[in-house]
Amino acid sequence: MKHLVFFFIIHISLSLSAQVKINPIDSLPDKQKAYGVRLLPSVVPQFYGLALGLVGSDAICNLPYTKTTSGINIQLFGMGFLALLNPKEFSYEALFNEESGWMLISSATPKAAHNGLLISGIGTTTAVSNGIVISGLSSMGKLMNGLAITGLQNKYTKANGICIALMNQCYEHNGIQIGLINRSTKLKGLQIGLWNINAKRKLPLINF
Repeated sequence: MKHLVFFFIIHISLSLSAQVKINPIDSLPDKQKAYGVRLLPSVVPQFYGLALGLVGSDAICNLPYTKTTSGINIQLFGMGFLALLNPKEFSYEALFNEESGWMLISSATPKAAHNGLLISGIGTTTAVSNGIVISGLSSMGKLMNGLAITGLQNKYTKANGICIALMNQCYEHNGIQIGLINRSTKLKGLQIGLWNINAKRKLPLINF
């Protein structure tokens, strides 16, 4: 049943994304910038204003450029529920193992980026977030600069700032992790929680 719901959400969301025609010659949309209010997911390279949708523009993953929104981004569901459906594939070892972790694979062109306030009912997988991220259950991406507050879990390849959740998992974290369980391979800062893990030590309450 959960897979049927997943495919229904994706189908509806991608149907909403047909807002701008793609030029087959250069693989870029006719409109490079947009302003005001827009439905998500969107193929516009740069949008400024209020973006609304069931999922974010990271749901469109076959374009050779980054889809950037600046302002307020509200995703009713968000693609972050993928981590909840596949806990083994999205475990710390699968994501951040230094030999085989798929979140450590470098990507020159992130699928989506947001500057400002990003709100997701279930979770977001926006690759780059600059500002404040608020998610119901799950939040993950390549880079987070700012503050991430999530009900269940934060998973970032690199985080600069503060992550607050029941479980925080960041391969590289510069700042503060606050949660029941905090984990980071490369930590410059503090971990505050019931159990804290980094490359140097494992400690309850406070680690550094």
